[in-house]
Amino acid sequence: MGIINSRVRIAIADDNKEFCQILIDYLSKQEEIEIIGVANDGMEAVELVMQKKPDLLLLDIIMPHLDGFGVIKKLKGSREDYEPKIVVISTVGQESIAQKALQLGAEYYMIKPFHSDMLCERILQIANDELKPQRQYLQHECLSALEENCAGSIEGEIAGILHDMGIPPHIKGYLYLSEAIRLVVYKVGLLGGITKELYPKVAITYSTTPSRVERAIRHAIEVSWNKRDSETVELFFGARAHIQRSKPTNSEFIATVAEKLRR
Repeated sequence: MGIINSRVRIAIADDNKEFCQILIDYLSKQEEIEIIGVANDGMEAVELVMQKKPDLLLLDIIMPHLDGFGVIKKLKGSREDYEPKIVVISTVGQESIAQKALQLGAEYYMIKPFHSDMLCERILQIANDELKPQRQYLQHECLSALEENCAGSIEGEIAGILHDMGIPPHIKGYLYLSEAIRLVVYKVGLLGGITKELYPKVAITYSTTPSRVERAIRHAIEVSWNKRDSETVELFFGARAHIQRSKPTNSEFIATVAEKLRR
């Protein structure tokens, strides 16, 4: 049965405490969701679920004491009348691992990194029985129909711009900056809450913290500005930008590139 006219009660089981806190910070802001507890190992997860009986468990596969497979077996194989829905969120991307989790009874398998808005959407759909009845395996999904049609081209354009700006793809700031720009292309209002909304969204996608996202983006912009190409800088930041000493702020850089992409 789906959840009708009430908040979806969620438990989180992941041994990465920082990632758990990121999820809590984001999901707690959603009116339709209530976080009822967090476990950092498999045995704690089973105990938490049986005690508090959440509607849905967000579960990592690799955890101490009892892995995600063991948790699914215990929760789905119990003779209790109650059985939670389970969404696996993991960095493990092998299809055989995902299929095993689904065969054991998980409703959904999501591979990190994923988009925070999509996670929220899937939680609500699964809790309310709005997805197709067969178990599902997710590797990459878009946030909306618009992104579904345009994501490939937008991501390619962003990659081209960052390359022209001199930002090397091997540094973390490249990934974070690319994701931040992509998000702002589709929702410019995120710039109004860059520290409270944009950085946390990027952090969830890459299983890190908002402060690390901010620092890494700042470093990427510094790298770009130190070896900037005058023609590229002029194209995006104006005719005198290439001779100015002050580099753009994170929000200025993201906003400028996103605006160019929206035109």
